[in-house]
Amino acid sequence: MKKNRLPNSLRIRRGYLGLCCILPLLVTTCREHEKRDQIAKLDNEISSLDKKIDDARDLRTANVPSNLRATQARYAMASDSLDKNLDTLETCIMNNEMLFSIAFNNYATRIGNDFKISKFLSKNDIAVFKTQVASLDTMEYIQEMARQRILKDNGSLNDLSYFFEMFDLDSVNQVLDNKLDWMFFDAETPDTNDIDVTGILTFENPELTNALKTEQNILNRAWGENALKSELGETDSLRMAELSVPNDSVMCDQINAKYDSVQRKTLDDFANKNVTENTPNFTIPEFDSIRTKYMKNDSLIRVYNKTFSDMMDAEDSLNQYRQKMIKTRDSLIEKRSELQK
Repeated sequence: MKKNRLPNSLRIRRGYLGLCCILPLLVTTCREHEKRDQIAKLDNEISSLDKKIDDARDLRTANVPSNLRATQARYAMASDSLDKNLDTLETCIMNNEMLFSIAFNNYATRIGNDFKISKFLSKNDIAVFKTQVASLDTMEYIQEMARQRILKDNGSLNDLSYFFEMFDLDSVNQVLDNKLDWMFFDAETPDTNDIDVTGILTFENPELTNALKTEQNILNRAWGENALKSELGETDSLRMAELSVPNDSVMCDQINAKYDSVQRKTLDDFANKNVTENTPNFTIPEFDSIRTKYMKNDSLIRVYNKTFSDMMDAEDSLNQYRQKMIKTRDSLIEKRSELQK
């Protein structure tokens, strides 16, 4: 007699069915457990990085890798040196500014002798300008010295130009024989290629403007970096003083000869590299007289700047280490967010 196998078959099928139902649940449970473990691990790593990042705020005491410890020591040493010598730096800068201002004023006084307003302007215009300048307050040394020269009838065209934009142009022009006017020129900005329109107030009379420009070009020799730009780049302007005194041929010849000589000397200075960028032009007697003191201060300033540069380089390296940790921490946070979805 055959046994009935149906109950056994049903039990097997129910077992398979139950297993099929439980298996996804088991897989899901395992995955959730694994995800929780991964999130917990990420939390620990994120927390550890947060602490390291916070500790690294103070670059002096940060626990950096061995390959950065020498950099950290260099950073601390440079920073201490900068703090210690800050007062010395400020004194050197102030002293050099004072030395340059005095030398420039003496230079401007000498050059201005050839461009005194009494040679170019009417008595009426001089009286108007003196009245205007007398009512102005100046805070800057060079400008104040120019003001004093004007009031003492020793002012030059450049001395006067310091104050043009302080005047009420409309009211002043009503009583001037030689009117003032704006001169505009375009300059292309290097970053945007846009045109920047700049204006300067100068004389309406081109002969007076040329004379003023000539004086300013000569004064621009004060800084070594400006000498080549102002004189060699605008050779013709050295002869423009001739136009400002058309009725005095003797003076024309004297001024032409004098500033042709200035031009040749400037060429020689640059050829021999005696004039350096960002320093006063020590080939000029007034600046040569301050050379020793100025360069002593300047050497201390350069040492400070070198130390500052070294500190910034070390700081950049240490900050790169900190930024790398921040980038890693942010990446872990992003990964944790993905797991939590």
